[in-house]
Amino acid sequence: MTPERLHTNWTRIAAALERKGAGDGHQAGEGSPRVEIAPPAPRALVDSVETELGVTLPQSFRDVVTKVSGNATISWQLPEGKGPPKPLHEVFSGECSWDLQGLPELYARYREWRDDLESDPTDEYSAVWHGKIPFMAVPNGDYMTIDIASPGEQAVVYVSHDDGRGHGYRLGSTFADYLERCAALACVGSEDWQWLPFTEGPDSLLLPDSENAKQWRAWLGLGGSAGDV
Repeated sequence: MTPERLHTNWTRIAAALERKGAGDGHQAGEGSPRVEIAPPAPRALVDSVETELGVTLPQSFRDVVTKVSGNATISWQLPEGKGPPKPLHEVFSGECSWDLQGLPELYARYREWRDDLESDPTDEYSAVWHGKIPFMAVPNGDYMTIDIASPGEQAVVYVSHDDGRGHGYRLGSTFADYLERCAALACVGSEDWQWLPFTEGPDSLLLPDSENAKQWRAWLGLGGSAGDV
């Protein structure tokens, strides 16, 4: 992942979605898909954020924010009734974002919910909330997180607050891997029911070469293989 690759991928995704009438993610049909990519963050800022968090950030996340972008967002929403055909007819929006400087506030909100309602790490459902650092809040109240409990793991994990079907699903083996897989799917989601069609189970990761993924990219005009995005 490089700044140039991120910009090229997201710009191409936004152009394809704009041709389908997508708006900026807040109001379908108005504006254009939102793409904002800030410069890489200085390492001193990463160190400062880690100190404030009291958490060592996963290496893949550190690499992205210091070499690619410290703050980036892509979001889009299709007009009502203008989505893809079955079995992807419920896909209507997409989002991917992270903000290094915003992490302490995001983590504080995450911990408040975890400590109030999911405090028991021995409970199977609540356990997913533990040992994670969130990088994006999902509009429905869920979170995109990175596993920090296992140094050799560091997978991107979806964490639901209300028994969502995607709770605990691993979406990328690392943060950088997640970004590549997500971009190959035009950053669909971020609610779990929108990206679930591009998985085969909790440990499959996002599958950019699945039949659903090929159908989705073809409908968008992005080509049939993951490498076309």
